[in-house]
Amino acid sequence: MKASIRAFTGILLGTFISCLAAADPKLPVTDPQLAACLTQIAQKQQWVEPADFTEIVCHNKGIESLQGIDAFANVTKLSLHKNRLAELKLVGLRQLKHLNVAKNSLRAVHLEGLDNLAELYLFNNRLTALELRNMPVLVRVKANSNRLRSITLADVGALTKLYLFNNKLETMDITSLKALVYLDVRQNPMPDEFYDFLDEQPGLTALHDGNAEDWQ
Repeated sequence: MKASIRAFTGILLGTFISCLAAADPKLPVTDPQLAACLTQIAQKQQWVEPADFTEIVCHNKGIESLQGIDAFANVTKLSLHKNRLAELKLVGLRQLKHLNVAKNSLRAVHLEGLDNLAELYLFNNRLTALELRNMPVLVRVKANSNRLRSITLADVGALTKLYLFNNKLETMDITSLKALVYLDVRQNPMPDEFYDFLDEQPGLTALHDGNAEDWQ
């Protein structure tokens, strides 16, 4: 009888400790709003360590910093739409496939080691320059409604759809984008010669101010 009681007590104690761990996940982030959102996710999914997280969705939470986010190495989806981020630096999140940081206040973006990133949403920010390099499976980028004056695309050969309307681009190099089938550069101060160049590209649907009426 005593042995049974001890066993039952041990089970209860183990369950209690597990619940405490789930309620107090070890999160290395410094932003209190991000920490609160991550804690809610952890409690719902019963995740304890950063390595447990596979998806992070924190929309409209007032998040200002992502310091510590690189510890979440197994995240495949990171969606931080409509927060207060002014800078974005992500390094080494090699499992990340979907990144949404649209409708923030981003002025600078540094992305490195995102080998599996397929979708990137940066629209409605304050970016003046954008560099995307070494993203071999990236297929879709939405960076419209920024203040872009320059964009560099290198080793993103899988890119098929690129949305850049409502920026300040005068030109861009798309010669390495062999898979590109859709490009929207309306509402940019581009010369007619560049529009002619776009119209001559085989297999490319290009929306620009020179043919905007055709797409209404």
